[in-house]
Amino acid sequence: MAEPQGQRPRIELSLGSTKQVGEFDFAKCFVSMSRDLAPGEDPAAALGQVEKVLSDFLFKHLGAAKIPPAAKVQPSAPPRPTLDPALASQIERLPWAPGHRPGREWILISQHEEKIAPLLLELQKMDSGSYLRVGDWQYRVEGDFIGRYRLKRMEATKA
Repeated sequence: MAEPQGQRPRIELSLGSTKQVGEFDFAKCFVSMSRDLAPGEDPAAALGQVEKVLSDFLFKHLGAAKIPPAAKVQPSAPPRPTLDPALASQIERLPWAPGHRPGREWILISQHEEKIAPLLLELQKMDSGSYLRVGDWQYRVEGDFIGRYRLKRMEATKA
């Protein structure tokens, strides 16, 4: 391989990985490394060394990403406010998609903003991660989505 005058060949490698650290939370890590090759050095061997360094780095840092402890609900805590039953009926009829866990459903906010505006307004007033009870469901904002959880299931897991 002919090298331009004064320049050495260079290798570069980028790796990335994602780890789920909560029900709707993910830790992402992307790393990149480049280095010059020594004269006569095998590029495949050098690339293997760089890959090992980056893989070890990803494993170490993503392994350190912790799953946050589940929030404990105080049994004596007052229940969250509920919305008008007519609104509950309107929200119930929306095309909710099944979640990745049984009993959970979600809807993309941007696709139904007008219909869910009162619900979204109430949810935005609350602390992040708090639930709002509407009918037989509890709702919360989860990024670009609103997630809902059947109330009976949540009460059963609290006991």
